[in-house]
Amino acid sequence: MFKDLGVIPAIYPMPVLMVAAYDDNGKVNVMNVAWGQICDMDKVILFLGEERKTLKNIKISNAFSVAIADR
Repeated sequence: MFKDLGVIPAIYPMPVLMVAAYDDNGKVNVMNVAWGQICDMDKVILFLGEERKTLKNIKISNAFSVAIADR
């Protein structure tokens, strides 16, 4: 069942986000992020643990991509 929420700054219902980043050897790492949300009109907040390899890769490359997973 689909429900039209109109134009709102929210990700609803809470989807699984896919976050990807490259390490210093150019190898990509992708992780599922269950906790994330839109903050302001042009920002996304991701809640990542310090021990995650993807977070370490983000700090190395200063770049990442976010996608919303579907079926």
